Amino acid sequence: MKLWTQNKPKSDKIILISENCIYKGNPKNNKFQNYLSEIKKEKIPNELFGIPYSYIKRIENPIDKNKIIIYYGSDSEEELNIYDKNVKIEIFEFLKQDIKNFEYKSETPSFIKNAKTQLFAILIITVLFSWATYLAIQIDNGAVYEMVGSGVGISGIVLSIAQLGTIGVLILFFLLLSIATLSLIRKNRKRTETEFLIRMI
Repeated sequence: MKLWTQNKPKSDKIILISENCIYKGNPKNNKFQNYLSEIKKEKIPNELFGIPYSYIKRIENPIDKNKIIIYYGSDSEEELNIYDKNVKIEIFEFLKQDIKNFEYKSETPSFIKNAKTQLFAILIITVLFSWATYLAIQIDNGAVYEMVGSGVGISGIVLSIAQLGTIGVLILFFLLLSIATLSLIRKNRKRTETEFLIRMI
């Protein structure tokens, strides 16, 4: 049995590893000592949330973040919130030694892998607004478009944007593109080395 207690804001107050299971809990201050008393008697308080080693698929330890992420079951995840860097290192190293049949690796995600959501957003914005700009130019030159059907799909959205006129479309495009680009830059700056423990199949 291995116990860590924390009193820093946003940290999990109790992190416990016992009999191949990871527990966490945040009891109220008036119950905290009761929990510790039970644990000292090698009893696990019922209120603690536990994840058996056998359920775990992967554990991630982002070096520059105050958490260890546990992926378990079919698609569930749980965070151990740890705002003391030394405690975080100690917990991950303990898991690294204690959990069997898990492979350890460490990597920093590539730019594309780290920012694929932002890159995809920029691509979609560019395609839609290229289409809207073409329609806006045609409308400015006298063309008339109307929607056929009752549903409002992508075509309807693009046509609605095109109604702003060429200048309006370009202003909106550069505004949204700027927001997406700033998000991309911030995301890239947050790239951090991450340690992994991955179940070996």
